[in-house]
Amino acid sequence: MSTDARTTGAAEQRLFIGGEWVEPEGGYYDVVDPATEEVVAPAPEASPAQVAAAVDAARTPSTAGRGPHPRSARPSWTARRG
Repeated sequence: MSTDARTTGAAEQRLFIGGEWVEPEGGYYDVVDPATEEVVAPAPEASPAQVAAAVDAARTPSTAGRGPHPRSARPSWTARRG
């Protein structure tokens, strides 16, 4: 079954890479329910370059103003108990 992103709502199923929503370069593929073999929905397919970009973005620290990691805010003596 061919899936048209404009008519199935798949346009809302983009990829979130590096803080931005992008169109999948690999297009869309059908997600099939194994019990009924019915097409459930289209899913975005990333290209190898988009996968690499997503991995690089995930490894980059966020600057969203979250502050320090909760454990780094603990006094150092709590780690040496016992």
